[in-house]
Amino acid sequence: MQLTRRNFFKLISAGIAMIGVYWIWGWRIGPSETTKKTLPAFLDTLIPRDESPSATDLTVDQKLLQKLNKNKRYQKLVDHGCNWLEEYSQKELQQSFNQLSEEQRISIVSLLAKQKTGTDLRRFFDRIRTDAFQFYYSDAGSWQGLGIDLPPQPLGFEDYDRAPVLDA
Repeated sequence: MQLTRRNFFKLISAGIAMIGVYWIWGWRIGPSETTKKTLPAFLDTLIPRDESPSATDLTVDQKLLQKLNKNKRYQKLVDHGCNWLEEYSQKELQQSFNQLSEEQRISIVSLLAKQKTGTDLRRFFDRIRTDAFQFYYSDAGSWQGLGIDLPPQPLGFEDYDRAPVLDA
């Protein structure tokens, strides 16, 4: 095909049409707005604040959102799971998931955890839980409730042969 002015404009028109289709079909860059507002509440349900900080206190939500931006399949899975959490909350309790009480969120997350193995919702739960705990416990701020002040590796547990001393 020779690049004539007519062919040039055909290519430009085709490119513009592809961009339009991209936006019309809802393909987007980055997680959905529902994910951005639901994910922090979900994470704080999995890892709530007690004597240790919560997941969002240690910016686990931001770390996961960054990971989503690098992996579109993961982003799709998380968007699907967060949409389910929001839709279920709206349908059953007439409130957004992030506005529910801790007990209500725990109840819904328990339903999510009981989904059949291999389903998208169960994969969402398992994957987020694993990644959230990895990000959480790799942050030294989470260690205050564990009684340690340095990572176990590469030094290892030098006192592995002694029973743990529990503060009363």
